[in-house]
Amino acid sequence: MKWVFQIAIAIVAVSLAGCATTPKGAYRSSAMLWASPVPGDYHIGFTIEDVSQPGNPRVISQPKMIAVRGREGRIAIGDDRNGIICTALVNDSTGKPEAKTTVIVKRNGKIVLTEQHTIGISE
Repeated sequence: MKWVFQIAIAIVAVSLAGCATTPKGAYRSSAMLWASPVPGDYHIGFTIEDVSQPGNPRVISQPKMIAVRGREGRIAIGDDRNGIICTALVNDSTGKPEAKTTVIVKRNGKIVLTEQHTIGISE
């Protein structure tokens, strides 16, 4: 009888493992960089998505900023417990502008996403 109980527990454990999905509140980010008509200024657009449902990402924010060459731009949405922070630092000293971006997502006071990207100019 004991082995029947052990097999039943093993079947439940295997079934639950097979149903594993991306945890609720899984996020990803991306960014785009394009030139501004004002020399030395650059536009950066961010997209932050909730990807907790596979095959059905949901955009939760698309902040945009103008960053001045050589100075860090920053956008903060929400508060210190629940929010999004996006930063970008643009360098064009090589003649090919690129931005180093960081996206931080906080939920209930905990950082649930930190992603950094280096992006070039988009056409």
